[in-house]
Amino acid sequence: MLATELGFQLARISGSHHIYTHPLGTSLRERFPRPLNLQEGANGKAKAYQVRSMLEMAEAVGVIPPASEDKSL
Repeated sequence: MLATELGFQLARISGSHHIYTHPLGTSLRERFPRPLNLQEGANGKAKAYQVRSMLEMAEAVGVIPPASEDKSL
């Protein structure tokens, strides 16, 4: 799963919600006050807004480089 590949660790499961934290999470709390929440959508994949949130968090801790602002690629 991409979340674990990016260093997120499963903290708990509450119903269909899988809650993840990141070891570098203390630097995320001001920008992202809640942990990462992933839940399966109707197509069996994580919901798009949750994936975007995960990628923003991964960028914020420096796990992946910032996305290019140039969307013409």
